Amino acid sequence: MLQFGSTKVGRMQLGSVPLGNGWIWDDGRWKQVFSSRRDYRDDFNRTALGALWFDRLWTGTAPATIAANAVRAGTPTATSGINAQCQHSLIYTEPVATNDMAVEAVVVTTPASGYYVGVVARSDLAADNFVVLNAAGTAATAGIYSVVNGAFTRQVAVPTNAYVAGDTMILEAVGNEYTAKRRRAGVESVVASWTDTAGVTKVGPDYRHGGVYLVSVRNFLGTTYGPSLDNFAVYDKYVAPMVLRASDGFDGDGPLDSNWITTGGGTLVRANGRLDGTNTPSVPLSYAWWHEPMPHDTQQVEGVVRWDGRDPEHSACGLVVRADPFQDPVTNPGAQFGVQFSWTKSIMALYYEDYDAPNGFVPVTGVAQYVNTTKFPEGAVVTLRAEGNLYTARVNGAVVLQGTVADSVIPFSRRWVGATIQNDELVSGGGGPPGRIDDFKAFTP
Repeated sequence: MLQFGSTKVGRMQLGSVPLGNGWIWDDGRWKQVFSSRRDYRDDFNRTALGALWFDRLWTGTAPATIAANAVRAGTPTATSGINAQCQHSLIYTEPVATNDMAVEAVVVTTPASGYYVGVVARSDLAADNFVVLNAAGTAATAGIYSVVNGAFTRQVAVPTNAYVAGDTMILEAVGNEYTAKRRRAGVESVVASWTDTAGVTKVGPDYRHGGVYLVSVRNFLGTTYGPSLDNFAVYDKYVAPMVLRASDGFDGDGPLDSNWITTGGGTLVRANGRLDGTNTPSVPLSYAWWHEPMPHDTQQVEGVVRWDGRDPEHSACGLVVRADPFQDPVTNPGAQFGVQFSWTKSIMALYYEDYDAPNGFVPVTGVAQYVNTTKFPEGAVVTLRAEGNLYTARVNGAVVLQGTVADSVIPFSRRWVGATIQNDELVSGGGGPPGRIDDFKAFTP
């Protein structure tokens, strides 16, 4: 903690603008020295919501209530008719300090078919604009929605079995990325994510509220309530700065220098200032590993696409995270080579090797085995990031593939990163030689 004399500093400003957090580089890593992080929580252990909550009713007239120390939708009146609803955006009136935020709440009961419950991020106080994660018992309702001037648009679907009683549903908003997570038995995992590349959501000081979304329906038997929520929290989501851990421009020609360890079916080399695999076989894949493991399980690697006049249909270049290439596993042979993002001129894949699988590899959950693409631009920056169980591939900053792999399959503790190139030129119908990779970099917190 940063101090001024004996006084601890909890908040700093640049002119009139509050600084969200401050970091210093110390002993080979970033350390946070001050924070204006805001963290609001509500366990609903009382009988009334009180002044800290604003209730926006989309349908119905009955306010949201607290029942059995959890928040739930209001009860439609008997005169409102069959199938009348109460639908609420319930907004916490205290904002967080920054645009990057997270909202979470515990689902008290598993969503039944036709019913849903949600957590809300980046809302204005009137609940006209926000992003909501809905857990639902019906596939058409479950997902991440953007709400702009009161208009709801589902941006990505969420499985109906993603959240059950006792789970904590979490919605994180960082930059233009919205991530749905689940905490079950203390373990967090990614359920779905959406990147707002079109900038449809509103961001800024007026859109820093969190909340919940609730529903109830009256039928001829009485009122049926969507799940109640408990242990609500909304807080600033700070991300530690990423530190450059590895870098190579592959200048010159010849073998790789001592910063690299090569393994696999062939030997990757430097050619014309690029990482080259022209003389490698189709299988086994050929790898170059940075000479020391990364110090953190969150890993990001990048490289620059170099086609050098080539047009490979099947020969691929790739980036790798979370590998342990020097083990010889009994189960999942091939998975020691981590999660890989590979591309040719017309297809791309996000996968891990598994020699027992039909094609020798398994795509990450949520991604097809092969995905068609247009040829990446010459000089494009390709990035592969591993954070928790989520793996994200980007081209020039835009997400192109994203999916999950369980820790039990690719342990988060694996720390080796690198690159791979495969030449299918000598295989029947394999096409021309692969492209090349330039300007490799690796980062961790």
